[in-house]
Amino acid sequence: MPTKPSEPDKPHLRLKAWVACYDLTLSIHRSTRSWPAEGARELIGETRSAALGATIRVAEGVDVRGAREFRRLLEDALGCLARLSCLLMLAHDLEYLGRAELTALEVARDHAARLVGGLSRALTRKAADSTCTTGGTNVVPGD
Repeated sequence: MPTKPSEPDKPHLRLKAWVACYDLTLSIHRSTRSWPAEGARELIGETRSAALGATIRVAEGVDVRGAREFRRLLEDALGCLARLSCLLMLAHDLEYLGRAELTALEVARDHAARLVGGLSRALTRKAADSTCTTGGTNVVPGD
């Protein structure tokens, strides 16, 4: 959970999807501290970047104008989370990450992906419902 209280000008702090991504990013940073700096420098950076990328895209999505752009950013966040899964598997196979820690990080990653995906689907349903109620025009609120 973020250490700062939710502020009115930071609506992403209220989103469960953002909180899950943020918590995952913290866990990834803590985990990668123990990876060997010499052999895993690039992998550490890529892994941290994938986790942080998901967190940032959810936050950016809240602040954009239009549901379509928000959904695009959420899809990008899901891509970051998929990339993270591959990187974690590689870290495990290179023996930088033990089985228990891999499992814990994958559980957190899966949770974040479910919440981000659910938010994206909710926006898609809302857009579809709005399209139906506008007489068949392809108007999406906020777009």
